[in-house]
Amino acid sequence: MAVDDESFYNVLGEEVSREIIVNEMINFYSLLREIGDTDVTDFNDGSEIRNIIEAVAVISYWLLEAEDNSTKTAFVSTAEGELLDMHGANPWIKLPRDTGSESTGYVTFTIPEASSEDLVIAEGTTVVSSETGNDYYTENEIIIPAGETEAIASVVCAVEGKDGNAGTGEINIIEDEYLDIPELNVINEEPLTGGTDYEEDEEYRERLLNFIRRDDFGSLLYYQDLAENVNGVHDVVFVDDPDFTRKILINGDVKPTPVPVLNDVLETFTLPNNIVMGHTFNVGLPDYVKINLSIDLTVDELLDETELTSIMNDLFNGGNSSLGFEFEGLGIGEALLVNSIVSTLETYPGVLSVTANRIVNGQVVPLTDIILSETQCLQLESIVFNQTIGD
Repeated sequence: MAVDDESFYNVLGEEVSREIIVNEMINFYSLLREIGDTDVTDFNDGSEIRNIIEAVAVISYWLLEAEDNSTKTAFVSTAEGELLDMHGANPWIKLPRDTGSESTGYVTFTIPEASSEDLVIAEGTTVVSSETGNDYYTENEIIIPAGETEAIASVVCAVEGKDGNAGTGEINIIEDEYLDIPELNVINEEPLTGGTDYEEDEEYRERLLNFIRRDDFGSLLYYQDLAENVNGVHDVVFVDDPDFTRKILINGDVKPTPVPVLNDVLETFTLPNNIVMGHTFNVGLPDYVKINLSIDLTVDELLDETELTSIMNDLFNGGNSSLGFEFEGLGIGEALLVNSIVSTLETYPGVLSVTANRIVNGQVVPLTDIILSETQCLQLESIVFNQTIGD
């Protein structure tokens, strides 16, 4: 019978297949024949001994594959899929895989003039992001009372993932053919957050390994890891205190840190399994230092300022820029260097030179390196680009 070519690589990186097993057994017989311990010489397809060897190879392959799976299961670095999930479920770890979540938040429905009767917006009414086309639905029935012009509704994205997170003002379309309220508008006055992607093995494995490598339970590094693993947290800083009643400053992926993210951190820090008895924490915001920039550019031709603004937001807040590299974003206490702005914008196609300025009390002044205290964090409030076409 013919041996199929199914194979796998074991934890040592060695390829294992039925064909390899058969060849090894034939080589073994050849060695025995050289020392006179066997007279078997016919290993051609269809011979009796070949059929026996191939049958044994099938069983051997199954056993070796099962043994390899068991070995891989024993180590976080090699386990995959549900076997990797078993490590996260270990009572000493309790760090489950992030299976993905929907972004949530609030939108405001408005009408231009108050009505003489209550206006009902049904549960499940669909609103849409004009930026991404993602659908969001209301979680409850909402009423704009008679004499009022607006009502706030909690909404959840129709799909899981980070793509469902929405910036302020992006949700501005109502898509419901059964909703008969003339001139009804919708807007999200705050970002929608909390959307996360399914955590693939590579990312989950790294998070498990980092957790296992952490300092002893109850150390500051342990608590730092605990806080930074909360969705929406960019970085954290502990404010020292004589006892272990400490204040932890939370800098979010969105600045200033949204209240739901602060609440999630506080909830994490109140779970009995996460906190050493007697350790208590207060959760708060860093001192956000707002900065307004005015950037002078000499360019080949006028550039799209929307994309330039997006790059600067990525520099401050973190993200993948159109320039092809990823910014980590500025953390608490992290200085802003003028050269980081200049060198970043100079890599943009068509930019010949860059001069960075700061707007202070309505006056434009040259930007200098901004050094912060350990409790401060920069927040980009606005940016203006002034373009001049060069020779």
